[in-house]
Amino acid sequence: MAAVRRWYVYIICAVALQSLAWGAIGLLRNLLTLPGRAPVTLTAFQIALLVIGLPVYLAHWLEAERLAARDPDERDSPLRRLYLYGTLAAFLGPALAQAFDLLARLFRLALGSSPRPIIAPLESSGQVIVRDLIALAVLALLFAYHWRILQRDSAQAPETGDAAGLRRLYVLGVSAAGLTLTILGLDHLVSWLLFQLGLGPVSAARPLNNVVLADEISRLLVGLPVWLSSWGWAQRLYAGDDPAERDSALRKFYLYAAVFIAVTTGVSSAAVVLADLFRRLLSIPTQGNLRVPLSLIAGMAILWSYHSRVLQQDAAAALPSAPPPPPQRVQPGFATLSLPQPPQGGFAPVAATSSRQASRPASIRRLYYYLVAAIGLAAFLIGLGGDLSVIIRALGGGFIQPYREQLAAFSAALIAGLPVWALPWRPLQATATAATSSGSDERRSLVRRIYLYFYLTTATLTVLGTGVYVLYRLLSLLLGAGSQGNLAGNIGQNLAFLLIGAAVWLYHAYALRSDARLARGDQSAGLAGYRVLVIDVGDGRFAEAVLERLRRELPGLAALSLRLASDTAGRMASEIAQAQIIVGPWVIAAPALGGGAPGAAGSAVTPEVAALISASPATKVLVPLALDGWQWAGVEGRDVSELARAAARATRQLVEGREVTPGRLLSPGAIAAIAAAALIGLPVLLYALSLFMSLIRR
Repeated sequence: MAAVRRWYVYIICAVALQSLAWGAIGLLRNLLTLPGRAPVTLTAFQIALLVIGLPVYLAHWLEAERLAARDPDERDSPLRRLYLYGTLAAFLGPALAQAFDLLARLFRLALGSSPRPIIAPLESSGQVIVRDLIALAVLALLFAYHWRILQRDSAQAPETGDAAGLRRLYVLGVSAAGLTLTILGLDHLVSWLLFQLGLGPVSAARPLNNVVLADEISRLLVGLPVWLSSWGWAQRLYAGDDPAERDSALRKFYLYAAVFIAVTTGVSSAAVVLADLFRRLLSIPTQGNLRVPLSLIAGMAILWSYHSRVLQQDAAAALPSAPPPPPQRVQPGFATLSLPQPPQGGFAPVAATSSRQASRPASIRRLYYYLVAAIGLAAFLIGLGGDLSVIIRALGGGFIQPYREQLAAFSAALIAGLPVWALPWRPLQATATAATSSGSDERRSLVRRIYLYFYLTTATLTVLGTGVYVLYRLLSLLLGAGSQGNLAGNIGQNLAFLLIGAAVWLYHAYALRSDARLARGDQSAGLAGYRVLVIDVGDGRFAEAVLERLRRELPGLAALSLRLASDTAGRMASEIAQAQIIVGPWVIAAPALGGGAPGAAGSAVTPEVAALISASPATKVLVPLALDGWQWAGVEGRDVSELARAAARATRQLVEGREVTPGRLLSPGAIAAIAAAALIGLPVLLYALSLFMSLIRR
C-alpha cells in the first residue's frame, strides 16, 4: 500500500470508528435510560452516525485487513501500529473515566454520602450507573477487538524499530496515566487520614469526609490496576531479549521524570511546611493547614523511592562485564560519515554499541541532575535575595508583620533549596574537575554548558538591572532630584542583589574557565599520540579542505595528506603504516573503481593500495564524496567544504575518545522554533525577574 493511501485508510478508519463507538453508546443510553423521553433530533443524529459510519468504517478497515494479509510489510507498517495503539489509548482513556464515575457513585451510595451530580434529564443514580455500564461495555468490546488484532499482528510480524518504539510509547504512557491516578489517590487518602487525626479545619462536615473517601478509593481502584499491568508489561519487555528495550531513552526519561517530579514537588511541599514552622516561631498566624503539603511529601517519597530503586537496578544490569578500553586509544576499524552501510571489501564500521548504550542513559541522568540542581539553586537564590531584602527594608521601618511573613516564606525557600542544589551539584562538579575520562565527558557535556551559561545570563541580567538602578538613584540625588520612598532601603536592597548576582557570575565563570583549562590539557595529551592521514584520490581539493579544518580545530594534531594519483608507492606504504586515523573518500574501499581506466574516478585506488589501507590498524573515516555515475541512497548531497567539515568533526570525536556522530544542520523549521522560543522565553524571564522584584519590595 502506498504511503499516502495508507494514511488515508487509517485516518478514515479512526474517525469512522470513533463516530460509531460514541453513536452506539449514545443510542443505547437513550433507549435504556430515557425510553421515549430522549430528544428526537438527538436520536436521529445517533442513528445517522451508525447507518452512515458503519459501511464507511467496514469498507476501509476490510481493505486495510485485506492488504495486510497480502503484503507482510503492511502488517509490520509503523502507521498500522500507530493506528492500533492510538485506538487502544482512545478507548482506554474514556473507559477509565467511566469506571471512576461508576465506582465513586457506588461508594458514595454505600457510605450514605451525597451522590455525584446527575445531569438532566436523568432522574436517579441508577440511570447514571446504567449509562456508565453501557459505555464501559462498548468501549471494552472495541478495546478487546483491537487488542486481539494487535496481538495477531505482533505474532506474525514481531515489533522492532519504529513499531517497538510505538509500543513502548503506549505502554509507558498508560503506565504514567495509571501512576498519576494512583499517586493522586494515595495523596488524597493520606490527606483524609490526617484530617481524621485533627489536622484539618474543625468546621468540615462528616459527609464531606465520606465523599473524599469514596472518590479517592475509586481513583485508587482504577489507577492501581492500570499502572501495575502496564508497568509490569514494561518490566517484562525490559527483561526480555531485545537490547533496544534496555537501551531505551524513553524508559529512562519516564523514570527520571518520575523522580524529578517527586523531588521538585517534595521540595515545594517541604518549603510550605518550613514556612508554617517559621510563622509559628515568629508569632505569625498560620494560613490553612498542613494536610496538603504533608500528604504530598508522603506520596512523593513513595514515588521517589520506588523509581530510584528501579533506576539503580537498571544501572546495575547495564554495567559491562569487562571494563571498556580507555577512550584515548583508537580501535582498528572504520567510521562512516552518513553511511547507512559500509562499502564492501573488508571494511566494517567502528563498533559503538556499548558506548551508545552507556552514553544515552548517562545523558538523561545528567540532564536530570542538572535540572534538579538548577531548581535547587533558583530556590536558594530567591530565598537568599528575599531574606536580604526583608532585613534591609526592616532596618528603616521596623520588623512589622508583613516583613515577618516574607521572612518566613523566603527562609523556607532558602533552606529547602540549598540541599537540593548541593546534593547533585557537588558530585557533578567533582566529576568535572577530575582528570579522568568521565571528567572529560562531563566537561564536554552540552547540558552542563547550558546550565552554566543559563546562570551566567541570569546573573549578568541581575547585575545589569540592579547596577543601572543604583547608579540612576545616586545620579538623581547628585543632580538635585528629590528622593522618593525608602531611598536607603531600595539602594541597599539592589546593592545586595548586585552582590549576589556578581557572586553567582564569578562562581559559574570560574567553573567554565576550569572546564576550558582542563579540556585544553585533555586535548594536548590526546593529540600527542595521534597521526592523521588524509587520502585524496583526485585533484587534492578534498585533502586541503580537511587539513585546513583540522589545523584550525586541533592545532597540535599531526596531520598530513596523501595523493594517490601522484605520490610514490614507498611514501604511500610508509604513511599508511604510521597513521592512527585515515580519512578518505569511500572509494578507498573499492579497488580500481572504474576498471582502472586512466582518469576514471578512483582509478588510483589499485588493489595494492586498497590492501595497504585495509591492513592498516588505523581507524578509517569514510566520506561519501559524490562521483559521476554513482548515487547515494539516504545521504544528502554536499560539496567538498561541507564534507571536509564533517570529516574533521569525526576525526575530532575519535581523538577525544567519543562516539562518531554526524553533525546535523538545523532545518528552517527548527531555526524558526528556536527563534520563537527565544522571543517568548526572554520576556518570560524578564517578567519573572520583575515579579520577584515586586514581590520582595512589598
